[in-house]
Amino acid sequence: MQIFAQNKIECADDRPSGKAVPPALSDADLMDGWSRDRSKDAFALLVQRYSAMVLSVCRRRCRSFSDADDAYQSTFFYLAKNCHKIRHPERLPGWLHRVAQRAAVATLTANKHEADPMTEPLDKLESPLRQLTQRHEAIVLDEELADLPERYRVAIVLHVLEGHPLERMAVQLGTTVGSVRGCLQRGKRMLAQRL
Repeated sequence: MQIFAQNKIECADDRPSGKAVPPALSDADLMDGWSRDRSKDAFALLVQRYSAMVLSVCRRRCRSFSDADDAYQSTFFYLAKNCHKIRHPERLPGWLHRVAQRAAVATLTANKHEADPMTEPLDKLESPLRQLTQRHEAIVLDEELADLPERYRVAIVLHVLEGHPLERMAVQLGTTVGSVRGCLQRGKRMLAQRL
């Protein structure tokens, strides 16, 4: 059964979703809406907000599109099930990155088949060896990023992968721009040492 249909989760109960959720709500507000009220709209907005990042992590790691889709769905299923346990909702992007990485590895080890191989169209300007090297480097980066402490991982995910400016990150994380800048610099330094 397909869990997600156009970035919306199908819930076991069929209550009407009520009012639409404004997209300007924070991750904490959306997670609270899902945890307390089972607001499908709140959860759908969380999925929409982080869908591209989670899917890219899963696709880099998995061998086939179907495995990547399974890991993607597992990531958001895990969020739906454990949303109320996340103590720092402002760090959700880093949490999702780590869960997606783990879900992709679990799918990879569970499905040893080679059906439906994932191939990307070759860029005529770039050599296939260079493309393979870039994919391998991205996989290694995801693995090492998943092992960073959460505060550094979330800073890197928000700034580098999601493209958020420091000011927006400071508001989201409830801290100062200087603190965010420090976490980002320390996280990049730790990541450089691991790589």
